[in-house]
Amino acid sequence: MNESFIYRTDAVILVGALFVIMLFVLSVASAFYAGYISVGKGKMDWFIIVGFCLLTSVVIYITLDLDRPRRGFIRLEGSEQAMLDLRKF
Repeated sequence: MNESFIYRTDAVILVGALFVIMLFVLSVASAFYAGYISVGKGKMDWFIIVGFCLLTSVVIYITLDLDRPRRGFIRLEGSEQAMLDLRKF
């Protein structure tokens, strides 16, 4: 019984790591594609470049922050307490 619990825990951690790796690879690939497309224009649109960098950084930060609910900017302590009160009821 303990072995199946350990495997399930490892699978959840592995899926989370694969998702984060996929997110980084996708952001790098889209940055390279955006750079490749902008070469033909001659002039770089800095508003689009800065917006893309900020949006990518925010998405990665929120994804990593939601992965650890007790640390970071987004904390889920209130909802956890509500679930514990519901269990006692």
